[in-house]
Amino acid sequence: MPDIQQGYQSGIGEAMNGMIADASLRDAASRQVEGGDIGWGIVVSQGTADDGIVIGGDAPIGITVADRTRLADKYVTGETASVLRTGAIWVTVYEAVNANDAVLYKEADGTCGKTAGAGIAALPNAVYETSAALGGLARVRIR
Repeated sequence: MPDIQQGYQSGIGEAMNGMIADASLRDAASRQVEGGDIGWGIVVSQGTADDGIVIGGDAPIGITVADRTRLADKYVTGETASVLRTGAIWVTVYEAVNANDAVLYKEADGTCGKTAGAGIAALPNAVYETSAALGGLARVRIR
């Protein structure tokens, strides 16, 4: 019988997009996904319903938390998503960022960066705790 697994990593990866970064005090809310699927590690805003969320937008409430029990790396419309409002979380950045930079995001897709401009908004009380290159993972602290 051939080997099922030919090789393996010597250790697990440090982080993944939307993963809670540490065991510090945190606050996460359960919210209903509106208007389209939402990936993990994405800034979301208040939706139409009291407990609704939408991608990006201009009324940010937090960042979606990864759920490893799911088959896909996203929440679909109508499902309940976990949204981190206070605490530390890993996000994939669309540009290089540095520790202590303010967290900005694209209102169109909720992805995180640092450079201000049209269609870019700030996630209140959020800073990067680690530096990351374009497409890398950075730890965000929301206070």
